[in-house]
Amino acid sequence: IDTPKLRNHNNIDILSINQPDMRIWPTNYWAFFDRSQINRHKKIWEVYDGTILNNTSIKEQTRKSMQFKMLGNEGFSRDMMKGIYIGRSSVYASMQIALWMNYNEVFIFGCDMDPSGLNGNLHFYGTNPDVEPRIRASRFERESKSYEIAAEVLNIDERKKFIFCSDYNKWPFIEKFERLSHSIAIDHIVAKYGK
Repeated sequence: IDTPKLRNHNNIDILSINQPDMRIWPTNYWAFFDRSQINRHKKIWEVYDGTILNNTSIKEQTRKSMQFKMLGNEGFSRDMMKGIYIGRSSVYASMQIALWMNYNEVFIFGCDMDPSGLNGNLHFYGTNPDVEPRIRASRFERESKSYEIAAEVLNIDERKKFIFCSDYNKWPFIEKFERLSHSIAIDHIVAKYGK
């Protein structure tokens, strides 16, 4: 997908999750909920001037860090003052923050959850050095259960705010949210919200 088309539009905020897409970096927001991301991206962490969203277990902060308490068990939080559920996925945690921030629409890219991966890769950047691809692929079923919980907790208007931009995601929860082909999503967003 042509992510650079999303740059420089006043009405489009961009959140990078975990590994930044350098074609559109720096983004307005950067979310990660695992300390390994700081270790892996130390150089960009040190100069990043946007807002970082993570959890209170990550002790390092910048002047624009927002940290959220991790809630145990399973759920979907509407109240960031109480905390967030990670749901085994930084995307899942970020959905709760986006709802709290009251965005009209949230377009989600890269949540394909396809165990076969594109060209054998589960991530746009290749292989996650923290988790062997076979193990990462096996986690998708547990992650999908968190998204099922979100679909149960959110009312229909709240669910409509989340648009999964993927032709690859085949998990049943995806039918409970809005969906758009990743091949046309960028042009759709720019036409609707650009400049």
